[in-house]
Amino acid sequence: MKGEGTITIEDVEECAGVVGKDEIKKFWTAMRGNNWEKVEVYVEDSVGKRGVPAAKILEGLCDFLLATESNDISDSDKAKVLGKLGEVNYRLMDGASEYLQLMDLGGVFLK
Repeated sequence: MKGEGTITIEDVEECAGVVGKDEIKKFWTAMRGNNWEKVEVYVEDSVGKRGVPAAKILEGLCDFLLATESNDISDSDKAKVLGKLGEVNYRLMDGASEYLQLMDLGGVFLK
């Protein structure tokens, strides 16, 4: 936490355990990039190095997808990701590896 200066919304979100919109957009961009290495780099950095809980990433991604009204994300893409997100969340609740489950979710657009 900061010792000086003003407290920002990002500071409060970090203390509350909320994954920021920028963090979710990074994951979304990696997922849509058709590049397995980008997904792996994101997952390694967020879960492996910074300790971001996978459940919080899933929650943020769900909120991001449901709140997005733009034409950038089609309804079929949203449905595909949200369906996989449900599977991944179920597996996490059963004790599966956060790393493996985020990699599985991240590969939903890869062919």
